[in-house]
Amino acid sequence: MTTGEAEYLLAKFAAELGEHFEAVQILATWRDGDLTHTRHSGNGNWNARMGMCHEFIVDDEAKTTAYRVKQETGE
Repeated sequence: MTTGEAEYLLAKFAAELGEHFEAVQILATWRDGDLTHTRHSGNGNWNARMGMCHEFIVDDEAKTTAYRVKQETGE
């Protein structure tokens, strides 16, 4: 997949989802040989999109920390 193709698909689906939701943010990666490419696209309320991204990161960090604590304590 080319970068242009990825950007087209992300924008297309973000717009389609945006018809039904207040805010949409899509993050995507793909491999091309040894390279990993990443792109993102969004639609709607910018503040809500940034809040969703922040929540995604914080929640994932919390789950990772809880898993590591469980592994270390054996519980």
